[in-house]
Amino acid sequence: MFKQILQKCGLATSGHEPSSQDMIAAALGRASEAVLILDLDFKIKYANDAVAVCFFGASEMRADDLLGAPLARLFQQGQYERLIRQIESEMAENSHWLGHCMGYRVSSSHKEEFPIEVSVSGLGDGDGYLFVIKDYTETLEYVSLANKRLAAIEAAGEGIGLIDSAGNLTYMNRSMRELHGIDEDRTSDFINFNWRCLYNEKGRQNIDNVVMPEIEKYGEWRGESPVQRRNGEIIHAELSLTRLPDGSMVGTIRDITKHKKAQEEKEVLQQQMFNAQKMESIGRLA
Repeated sequence: MFKQILQKCGLATSGHEPSSQDMIAAALGRASEAVLILDLDFKIKYANDAVAVCFFGASEMRADDLLGAPLARLFQQGQYERLIRQIESEMAENSHWLGHCMGYRVSSSHKEEFPIEVSVSGLGDGDGYLFVIKDYTETLEYVSLANKRLAAIEAAGEGIGLIDSAGNLTYMNRSMRELHGIDEDRTSDFINFNWRCLYNEKGRQNIDNVVMPEIEKYGEWRGESPVQRRNGEIIHAELSLTRLPDGSMVGTIRDITKHKKAQEEKEVLQQQMFNAQKMESIGRLA
């Protein structure tokens, strides 16, 4: 049983049963996750120090103070009831359950619910449960931040694509799809395929002969190039490609067709003005 508990907590074992209860307590005490051993009535038989830190913060509560207490002490009533129903339903068919819920932290300054990840396993001797609990707050904050960043990338006017180290396109935002003329429901035709498939034969040759040599030499490339959309329309685009430390790449594309056209029209007007001035000078000389 103790070997099973150590393995569940991610602590190294020698392959043999520990020789004493003290060794087990010391090993579980080193675990960063909150570890609980419960009887079949969900009463606490063992709690490591991380349980007190996780659920009681910097208060005077010690892990030993929880021995014999019901698991319900660590949760609001409604959360506890839902958790137990889920565990009992799952454990009736399996020996393990992993899920998320809200724990209840009571410290000297305040009380609050906080998100936790709960892993539950039946003990090998069938007389209780092993709970391993992780505070999920930082993970959720990271996920929330990542989602906000993804939303910003998706809303960007500049096309953005992510390419893995194998050269496969793993993500492209709405603007990139639109610039290449790809319908949203056809995105899967390009994701997890080589990113060169976004371009026609001439574009792929330019990638092999110009872009990738620059990437290999400098780690990035920027330039302008005509790009053929899926419907055959040609647009002028400003593109960039940057290699990241892990070998993956970030690509951007911006439609500069209107800018290019305005620039060409300006050059034509300037040339016409130059020619008119030249003819005027010739006329005065005549």
